[in-house]
This record gives sequence, C-alpha cells and structure tokens, in this order.
Amino acid sequence: MAPNTTHTGPTTKEARGHGVSGNWSNGTGSLLVGLSLRSGGTSPRLLPDRIQTAEAAGLNFLVFGARDPESPTEHELLSAVEVAAYATALTSAIGLVAAIPTTHAEPFHVSNQLSSLDRGSNGRAGWLATIDVSTSWAQAFSTSAPDIRTAQREAAAIIDTTRRLWDSWEDGALIADARSGRFLDADKIHYIDGTGEFFDIRGPALMPRPVQGQPPVFAPVDLGSAGVDVALVSAGTELELIGAAERARSAGTARVLAEIVVSDSSESAIRGEQRLHCSSDDSTIPALLDRLRRHVDGVVLYPTEPDAQLPSLLRDVAPALEAAGLLRRPRPGLTLREQFGLPRPRSRYAATHLQETGASR
Repeated sequence: MAPNTTHTGPTTKEARGHGVSGNWSNGTGSLLVGLSLRSGGTSPRLLPDRIQTAEAAGLNFLVFGARDPESPTEHELLSAVEVAAYATALTSAIGLVAAIPTTHAEPFHVSNQLSSLDRGSNGRAGWLATIDVSTSWAQAFSTSAPDIRTAQREAAAIIDTTRRLWDSWEDGALIADARSGRFLDADKIHYIDGTGEFFDIRGPALMPRPVQGQPPVFAPVDLGSAGVDVALVSAGTELELIGAAERARSAGTARVLAEIVVSDSSESAIRGEQRLHCSSDDSTIPALLDRLRRHVDGVVLYPTEPDAQLPSLLRDVAPALEAAGLLRRPRPGLTLREQFGLPRPRSRYAATHLQETGASR
C-alpha cells in the first residue's frame, strides 16, 4: 500500500514549534506503552514472533537498538533502522522507533534512513536520538571519542539539521505526472545552508518529505528539549522519576516517557540504579503505571532478560494494562505522531516560499 501523505494530525496548539502545550490527555487516561527490543537479544530467531506478538498485545510502540547501561553490551547483528525496517512488513499499527546515535553521525544519512523507514511503515517511524562517547564507537569512524559536552552539542546540531533536511522538500514537491511530463516542482525544494561546528551542509535532502513531515524525535532528557518531541526520563526511585518528568515538562517538551527496567525479582528496585526497576510480576507493573499516569504520558519497558520475560509481558501484563484502562491499542492507519497527539508540522520553508512568490508578483 502506498504511504498516505495526507495526515494532518490533531489541531492543537504547538509548543516551541514541535509539539503541543499543557498536560496532554488522549481522553481515556491511558498511557502510551512501549517496549525496548534489542536487535535479537540472545535468540535472533525469536525476533519476528516478538514483534508480531507485541503488536497483537496492543503495545503502542517498539524501540529498537536502545542500550541498557545496566546490562552487558551485546553484539548487534543488524542496526536499529534495519530491524525497524524489517518490522514494517510484519506490522500495521505499532510505532517503530529506531535508536540512532548522533555522535559522529552524518545528517544526510540519518535523514535518509528515517525518511525511508517512515515511508515504508506508512508514517509509524520514530527516532531515538542518543549519544555514544565510547572509544569503540569512535574507532568505528576512525576518530577519537568526544567529551560529553561536545557530544551534547553535536546531538543538538544533528537533530536540528536532520529536521531541516526533512523540511527541505515541501509537501507536493514530488509531482511524478507522466501526462504533463513534470516530475518535481523545483520551487518547493530548498537548500538548507547549514554551517556549524561539526559540518557544513547545503541540502536539499535526497528524497521527498517523510509521511509524518518529521518523524517524532525521542531523546533522553539530558540532551535538552530543543528539537525533541518526546523526552525519556529515568531515575532510581519513583519519587525522583516523577520529579524528573515534571522538570522535563516545564522545559517545554511536548511528551514525557518514563523508562522502567523490568526485572525478575524486586531486589534490583532498591539498588539505586540509573533506571527505576519493577518486578515482572503481572500485578506490579499495572500498579506502578497507575501511579505514574498522572505525571507522564507513557513508559518504555526494558526487560532485563527478554527471552525469559517477554512471553509473560506480552501474554499477561499487556492484557492486564488494557483491562485496567492503562493501555489503549493503536489503530492501523494512525501515524506515530497521531498516536502521541502531535501535529504534523508544516515545512519551515513553505512560508518562505509563499512570501517569495508573493513578493515577485
């Protein structure tokens, strides 16, 4: 099925040009529930079943390639974008969020990868922007690892430039009309002229605008709110997590998600780790999410032992969340932006184009 490029999203007030203001409610009091899936975990052959079962269970989105700092780093056979692209053929409703580090990244590559994913999924793509200051990651690019502040500045530049590349094609720039012989409307394709500390780019992007205009950008809260639609907050205790969510909301981020590690035992819940831990028991997670729904828009669950925990999470916990009104399954045809109540942004260059056209008359 060809991508539907006519989505407009809710008519809500925008906040800082990327989202909507205030405490968003989807009208049901439910949360957006996502699940972090590594690119195959210990049993890559189980990946197709995991993806399809997650959608059948009614989860709102999957996150591919996100690293759990509390677990040993495992070798990934495929990149997050490759796995998310594979998932498009297996699903029709669930959001597909790919983790792509901004460190040493090229905006053209990031833009192209996510545009392709958005078109292939009919508007269900999202980008989890992360940083990676490890030596091993730097060696893959034949360079040295940056300090954390430099990596954060680079992340802001990559996010902003990627968004500009998505906007460099206005909606309707691709005509492809055999009868008139017109393929493109050149007046709707723009050079972005991005010059900065990390790269110089003129643009435009190498392919038309994504289905969503701009796939929503997810990022850890410590990357700041500029250009970020969805902030991920984490903390070692529930009270600290709520405080972090309120600070992210005050900073102007449109949506806030809590990161929760799902463990087999409750012992890790008191260890003061970087993320809040919750027992994989099918009654513990609904109780925690019921308390959090007043403070966050959703959660991302990180199972510590995917092979052992996912069957129970998807078979028992997800139905319990839905029965408690904490989970509302997505409908086929909705974009990820529509799931999150985020409006489809207009190209920033469209207004300039109209002004220039009017001035020339």
